Amino acid sequence: EMLTCGICLDTYTRPKLLPCAHSFCEDCLQGMVGWRISMSCPNCRKDVKLPDTG
Repeated sequence: EMLTCGICLDTYTRPKLLPCAHSFCEDCLQGMVGWRISMSCPNCRKDVKLPDTG
């Protein structure tokens, strides 16, 4: 359960950790973000400013 992405509900693929300490698959996060410069964490809804480098 701790190794499961909260977006796709599968085992992590290239996990990424957000500043709020929640982690998700890189591809899942990219699918949510698109071209935005910020997003909300899918777990806690905290604002996350995305770095220019991705």
